[in-house]
This record gives sequence, C-alpha cells and structure tokens, in this order.
Amino acid sequence: MRFSSNREEPGPSHWIIIDPRPPGYIGQEVVDLSPGAIELRHAAHQLREYAERREHWIDLRELERDWSRWPGDRPDHVRDLSFGVRVMYGIDIDEETGLFQGQPVRHLAVHGSKRPPTPATVGEIASYFWGRRAAQMRIASTGRAHVVVGMNWEQLDPKQLMRLL
Repeated sequence: MRFSSNREEPGPSHWIIIDPRPPGYIGQEVVDLSPGAIELRHAAHQLREYAERREHWIDLRELERDWSRWPGDRPDHVRDLSFGVRVMYGIDIDEETGLFQGQPVRHLAVHGSKRPPTPATVGEIASYFWGRRAAQMRIASTGRAHVVVGMNWEQLDPKQLMRLL
C-alpha cells in the first residue's frame, strides 16, 4: 500500500493504490480520496440503504401514468452532487404485468447539469453503487443515463428493458 501526501512527488496526492496480491501479479484497485469521490461514495451508500428496503421500492404501474416522474419527485431517491451530477437510485418492480418476471430491478439514473454524462463517467458512478458488476446502460435523448441490473446481478431481457427505459 502506498499513500502519498507529499506535494513534491509527481502525480495526484489524493490516491491510495491498493494491491492485495503477492508481488508478481498484475492489477491494482485504486481508491480515490478526492472530495468528489468521498461525496459520491457517501451518496451511494445513503441511496442504496434507503432504496433497497422493500417499503421504498418503486411500483412501475404507478409510473406508467407519468414516466417523467421517475423518481425525480422523490427526494429520498435523489442526490445532487457538488460537481454538477444528479444521481437517482431506486428499485423498480412490476408484479402485475410481469415485467422482468415480476422481479425487482436495480435502476440508477445519472444526469449532468451542463452536458450528458459519458458512458465512462456513468460506469464509474455505477461502480460506487455496485462495484465492478456487469449492468446494462442506455443514455436517453434527454441526456439522462440509465443503468439497470437485476437484484441478483442478472442481465435483463433487452425487449423488456426498452419498455422500462
């Protein structure tokens, strides 16, 4: 493990590089200690803790009447970050129509205040919520990016996914 706080060393001074494997193995995990990363980590923890409780799941039948309201009208599902990004997180479920076989779906939305987020930015933000897991992403014409994955980390049926997004 290496921590640098010396301003005269080259490179950023707010990164910790962790490589738990024995010498000779390739690969490192980088932990960002910048203020924005700390804020995002805190927001992701708060949103997941709230949204993943069963009583806070979002019923898709309710949203079909007004898709523009997912879940921006629910302050407990939204965080505006100091670096100009809004993240929204919820668990969507539709037991009535059987969308995704009636199983809950993790749904993260990311919106930039000045411009749409890039796929790389959205992927990095999603990693704060779920770690390095495969998920499906779409950036809508509105500039809002949606990332979804099943509750057991399964990939979703693309046809049903298009209905959701």
